[in-house]
Amino acid sequence: RESRDLVVDALLGPVALDEAKIGPHLSVAVQLAFECLPQEMCPHASQQLQRATHLVARAAAIEGDRSGEKALRLALSPGSLLPGHVEECLELLVEAVQVAASQGQGASSSALWLGLLCASVLTCYERKGQRDFDGLLAFRGPVITALLGVLVSVSPRDAECEHKAWSLLPGFLSGSEPTTICTALGGPPASQESRGRWVRVLTMASKALEVPLVSLLCGCRGGWENVRLVG
Repeated sequence: RESRDLVVDALLGPVALDEAKIGPHLSVAVQLAFECLPQEMCPHASQQLQRATHLVARAAAIEGDRSGEKALRLALSPGSLLPGHVEECLELLVEAVQVAASQGQGASSSALWLGLLCASVLTCYERKGQRDFDGLLAFRGPVITALLGVLVSVSPRDAECEHKAWSLLPGFLSGSEPTTICTALGGPPASQESRGRWVRVLTMASKALEVPLVSLLCGCRGGWENVRLVG
């Protein structure tokens, strides 16, 4: 404990844990703390580190500060923080994703990187079979809805971030319910480019869930009764 607190104090001591003074210095300090402290030193037991992580998550959620992305990926990974603290941080981030996604093209970049961050954290917990994942399941639906909405839309955003989101999508969708995905996608968009993206998501979901593509198409259109076969 003493060694852990010495490391945390050395890194976070010079940084003011003040909501009004959150900046990249705090993000770097949190990142270094989680990189330097081995699991056996129980970084999750440091209240100072918990507070600092929450402030970084708050800055990302409220101000769209992306400087804390690496720090949050480390802090929210399995075993770094206690489940309750992970849930508190994710709640802030997921709410921000939903707000950004609802604001349309102007906020698509924020919605994309925040959605990717949340999806990455949830996928990591699920893949490692963490029991703590059960408490995080409530966040999956909102993140899917926001992330798919941004990916299907035609709007300017960071190309690298979008590539990572598409790459993560099959793994993230694999643990989802078909109805969640269909509800998030809805019917085919009017824009030809958006329709192409819509079909791409459906194809990925079909393979990830091992569900026939036609079933997902029907779900997006509201069920079999709304499907008309031509030919």
